[in-house]
Amino acid sequence: MVAYFSLVSDRAVEYIKMVAIASFILIIFELLFPGEKQSFKSKLKGAYFWIVYILITVALQTLIEQLLLINHYQSLFHLNLSELSQSQNSIYKAVGLILLPFIPYLVADLFYYWFHRLQHSNHFFWQFHSVHHSLREMSAFNDVHHFSEEIFRIPLMIIPLKLLVEIDIGETMALFILLRGWGQLIHSNTSFNFGKLQYLFVDPHFHRIHHSRFKEHRGKNYSAAFSLWDVLFGTGYFPKKGEYPPTGLDYVGEPANLQEFLFRPFSGKMVRSGSSLLTSAAKLKNKKLR
Repeated sequence: MVAYFSLVSDRAVEYIKMVAIASFILIIFELLFPGEKQSFKSKLKGAYFWIVYILITVALQTLIEQLLLINHYQSLFHLNLSELSQSQNSIYKAVGLILLPFIPYLVADLFYYWFHRLQHSNHFFWQFHSVHHSLREMSAFNDVHHFSEEIFRIPLMIIPLKLLVEIDIGETMALFILLRGWGQLIHSNTSFNFGKLQYLFVDPHFHRIHHSRFKEHRGKNYSAAFSLWDVLFGTGYFPKKGEYPPTGLDYVGEPANLQEFLFRPFSGKMVRSGSSLLTSAAKLKNKKLR
């Protein structure tokens, strides 16, 4: 039991550090390339929810991992690419350090893509995912999901992925940290975008369409990191310049306090499915970039 709490404590501290660093870096983008006008209060509330979310999810994930012995599962396929990052050849090493870390994220994002579509199409999962979609002042600080989502990912994403393939890419810490903060990047309140690279990688502009309240954006842009999955499966929508729609749900506001954040999915109030959550453009005026 002592070892469990020690592990949870260490993981939580590292997680909080990572989120804090990403948040403060991304707020610079929000200041330099502003999106919509937002309140400072929403960022403080988002940071508070982040801390609670991390403490709960880390504790539950660690417990489930130990009970199910997930770390002891043997993968059907094992791909060892770590030798490239340790090569004496500078070209091979550059490939190993810069490109290879994207490979496991590419595979994981494919699993996430379908998990994410399930969250929007299934009433049960939507009850929990809708907490995230109710955010109306979405930013790098204010983008947290409901804690239950991380638990659902274990049987629906993590275990299947673990059983299928293990990809060893060696030590690539700098890019690993960058990719871990990607989720906050794509939710940041900024007009910054990747330009033509948006057809390969998800950026804040691309992902905002997924959170849009407009009907024409319904069921679009499910990928978290690689937009190519949306392109391949026909759900990609690439926004035009200045297309910066309002986010949130038309039938409920974002959680006002911790109690709502934690218990709203269990209250029975989230009755609509993810396929019918968006309001038509005729009812809402699209917000232009400031």
